[in-house]
Amino acid sequence: MKRLMRRPGVRQELAETFEVEVQSVTETEALMVESVLFLADLEDAHARPGWTIIATDVWGMPWGYRDPSRSHGTWATHDACGTVQKITMARPECRVCPPQPGSRTHRAKFGQPQYLYLVQYENLLKFGHGDANRVRAHLRAGCEVISLLRGPFERVVKAEVAVRQAHRDQLVDPRLWTMPVTFGAGSEVVTVEADIRLSDYLSGPDVKDVAASFA
Repeated sequence: MKRLMRRPGVRQELAETFEVEVQSVTETEALMVESVLFLADLEDAHARPGWTIIATDVWGMPWGYRDPSRSHGTWATHDACGTVQKITMARPECRVCPPQPGSRTHRAKFGQPQYLYLVQYENLLKFGHGDANRVRAHLRAGCEVISLLRGPFERVVKAEVAVRQAHRDQLVDPRLWTMPVTFGAGSEVVTVEADIRLSDYLSGPDVKDVAASFA
């Protein structure tokens, strides 16, 4: 705060804001202005087309440490339907209106068919879930499809989590291996010694033969 007060022109601006003499400006008044500007910047960062921000909270302001984990967050009204909900820095999606075209949220994909896959790249196995484009990307990166099960999105996601939990002790350190870029952070990668049977986690036939059409 003292550094703010030493900036050229700041005392003059504060004096005009509070209609006092320059020498009468206090650090408390400077803190008030800084807090207002901080909140304004925060609201601008959350501004999204079709949404009207109605409230923003930053825990600890203006006197304490700003702790986002204890904040009530930013709330806005969806202009199209009037729904009020908490929004984040990500693109907001109304919880009442139908998902927007191209939405990647779980709600938008609910009930859609997805693949639970197991692919091999040299001495590594990568499991995960996704659509045909995701499997195709692995194939183009030089992977071979070992197993490919299809099911509703919500069941496939649940199965992927179960696979990861069952084999968490076998997950490799991605820093020690050369992986295709499609493996991402390498958080679902094991060596070929791991015995992974996707059918233990998701019922349904193995449709890996359809992967040929993805190439």
